[in-house]
Amino acid sequence: MLELDPAQQQLIQRLLAHRLPQVNAIAFGSRVAGWQFGLNPKPYSDLDAALWGLRPADRHRLGEFARRSGRMPTALAR
Repeated sequence: MLELDPAQQQLIQRLLAHRLPQVNAIAFGSRVAGWQFGLNPKPYSDLDAALWGLRPADRHRLGEFARRSGRMPTALAR
């Protein structure tokens, strides 16, 4: 279970569906209940997400979104 306000979760889902519709995403880390490296979800923590199915043009869109939101992804896999 993802520890995220329902409105925030809907916003993220809408953004991904609109900007990167073919991409699959999964949340992991300290915001997810039952995550193996933490006992309880932490609502004050950042949201860790893995994306796959990115195309070369999507990497640019993802980077632009991150710049506009003031956050940069830790890594963009090639």
